[in-house]
Amino acid sequence: MEKGKLRRWFCSPERVDMLRMRSALLGVRDRAMVELIFRGGYRPAQIAKAMGTQPSNVTRRIGKIVRRLAGGEYLTCLRRRDLFNETELAAARDFYLHGRSLSAIAMKYGLSRYGSRQLMSSLEAKLKRIAAENAAADGGRKEWQRSWTLEK
Repeated sequence: MEKGKLRRWFCSPERVDMLRMRSALLGVRDRAMVELIFRGGYRPAQIAKAMGTQPSNVTRRIGKIVRRLAGGEYLTCLRRRDLFNETELAAARDFYLHGRSLSAIAMKYGLSRYGSRQLMSSLEAKLKRIAAENAAADGGRKEWQRSWTLEK
């Protein structure tokens, strides 16, 4: 990808590589969009034309996907899966990776909206505890440097 396009997406080449690796976790449609942008070098207008939608919609969607991939919360859950049960991991995937709402998560897992909020609150608390442990152990490495792979 050209330097100008990287600047447009506020990404360094290292971050683009990280996003490419993490795109394997996405669904087919989102992964295809990430691949077209970051590997194929297509512009959102070209993708929008092929999809029959507006370029602003594609740009917005790519921005949301990039933010979710760069966040790394789901990868943290995968790395420390011993702390999470199956429902928590599935809800984390839906919320942090696929961007589903709390209402959609409640519906999918047969919870009340209050139950889905409680589930996400417990996930957030566990993630904060893990982040504090990592910060104490790493002595200054940034989260995005740790989260390139699934290794602990």
